[in-house]
Amino acid sequence: MRNSPQKSSRLRSYFGHHARVSLASLGRLYAQPIATIMTTAVISIALALPVGLYIALANVGQVSTGWDDSTQISLFLHTHAQQSDAQKLMRRLEKHKDIKKVELIDKEKGLKQFKKTSGFGDALKYLDANPLPIVLVVHPRIHPGQPDRATKLVNDLSKNKLVEIAQLDVQWVKRLYTLLEIANRSILVISSMLAIAVLLVIGNTI
Repeated sequence: MRNSPQKSSRLRSYFGHHARVSLASLGRLYAQPIATIMTTAVISIALALPVGLYIALANVGQVSTGWDDSTQISLFLHTHAQQSDAQKLMRRLEKHKDIKKVELIDKEKGLKQFKKTSGFGDALKYLDANPLPIVLVVHPRIHPGQPDRATKLVNDLSKNKLVEIAQLDVQWVKRLYTLLEIANRSILVISSMLAIAVLLVIGNTI
């Protein structure tokens, strides 16, 4: 029972001491408004800069997810491949965990596109048969930080007996995620340095 009054007295003394110190500190800060404003501005900027950089990096990452939709794997099938074979392969690929969707471009559609883009539309009229193969356009799932999975997917698809050529330009994907990783680490280093700076400023102010 005797300890209770002593503990209560210690707690009151503890909080009372901190209240007096806080009021005295506020008084000294109020007495030096210019120095207080400058110190507050330095701390605010040091705390806001890493947050702003992380938000900017997150926005770039969200934009890059939209760019992933433009990544395509073109599967040029052998000329002897039939339409039914291509459709069976397309349905099988649509179930692959690393593939979002697959588009089939038959020979007629491919010939029309080639006439529009190549500039050889008149010359193609003299061909006895359509020389273009059936093409499957595969849209892979791009995993952040793992662009090599797309390369592995191309290698796996190229082993199919119906596929003659599997083509993918994944270099820009690798460069993008490499730049994002470097930026992420740079922000971590800058944040650590600014945190140390804030502690030094606060310590010096106190």
